Amino acid sequence: MRMFRLLYPALVAALVFACLGSALSAEQGDALNRFVKHFGKVVILPNNQRVVFYAAMNEVWGLSKDNRITERGYVETEPRPDWRLDLHWRNGVVDTLDTSNAEDLRLVDETPPIINQLEQFVGKRLPWAVGPLSEGAQFLQGGVVLDGADEVIGEWEVRTNGIIGFYPPKRPRVDLDPSDLIDAPRTMVTHKSFQPRQGPEQALGVLIWSPGAGDNGQHPRADTGDVPYILDWLYNDGWDVVYMHRHGPRLFEDRPRHAAAIRQAAADLRADGYKRVIVAGQSSGGTYSMLAADESLNAYGLLLMASGPSTGPLPFRDALDAATAARVAVIHFREDTTIRQRNAMTVAQLLARKPHSLNIFEPPGMAGHSAGFRSDFSNRFGDCLMQFFDPARTPTGQECDRH
Repeated sequence: MRMFRLLYPALVAALVFACLGSALSAEQGDALNRFVKHFGKVVILPNNQRVVFYAAMNEVWGLSKDNRITERGYVETEPRPDWRLDLHWRNGVVDTLDTSNAEDLRLVDETPPIINQLEQFVGKRLPWAVGPLSEGAQFLQGGVVLDGADEVIGEWEVRTNGIIGFYPPKRPRVDLDPSDLIDAPRTMVTHKSFQPRQGPEQALGVLIWSPGAGDNGQHPRADTGDVPYILDWLYNDGWDVVYMHRHGPRLFEDRPRHAAAIRQAAADLRADGYKRVIVAGQSSGGTYSMLAADESLNAYGLLLMASGPSTGPLPFRDALDAATAARVAVIHFREDTTIRQRNAMTVAQLLARKPHSLNIFEPPGMAGHSAGFRSDFSNRFGDCLMQFFDPARTPTGQECDRH
């Protein structure tokens, strides 16, 4: 980060002071005023490049047609008889804006999404811990980060991909999704594979699916993340399915927040009229589902597929033992190098304590952490899983024994 950059509102102030005593015409002054007021919205430069000026960081960002950040630069002003801005791009190019080309600027009434996101958390206390940041931390204009006691704990910037880069002293950068920094972010969405919803009056209930993290440790997006075929079977059997859209990396300290988001989603769905809620997940998503399934959730069902945790402060045994639901189905596969192999007797003993349980343990011919996503798994176990979660049937736990 460039620590010599001016702090907000220094960019606007510098423009004003640079123009004091200048011989700007009324038209030039009006053009400057309109331009300054347009900071935070799309500007098309004389070279037809789409940009947005973010005065709080004294930066200018190049934009794609859908207003995503494609390149970054900083802004310098130069005292002179008329106003001037130099846009220093990171590739070394410098664009100059002044009274000679001001009339060629096009001010577009569009606000890039990142600007709206920044307005929702910059200068405000974080409502919860996010990654290495504790509850009450604060991102300030100018690039400083404070903890809950108002002590400086690092710096921040907006990166080209729209991710927030947090720089703790003498430690590597931590990337944070801005959606994680906003109070009450929208995390529950209807995945494209499960539209339209049948609604609380028609559906048997609703299943909340929590995906695991990808190979890169990041949670998949709802618009691109894969889902197991077995969810199509349950959806077609009469269950609505929603997808928990998460952001950022998989971190141990974020588990309680993800579990709380599932409980909040369940509460919202019950308020909509759904009478039965199944919480389900794969890998780390199964971890979040187990943590969410406490007595307050009163879950109808818990569906775990190749679920963690495999590492960290909470063992799988304790997480499953503490989880409560009227019907619990657990699925494990052989040769799962991600969560490692489970002990068959341990899993059976844990499930024996549940009111109704179904144990699909290392079915022959299926191996690997992602085996449950394939169609051969759903073709083999789809019917028996639908029977197990069917409200019209009393589960026996033997629904899948012949498969």
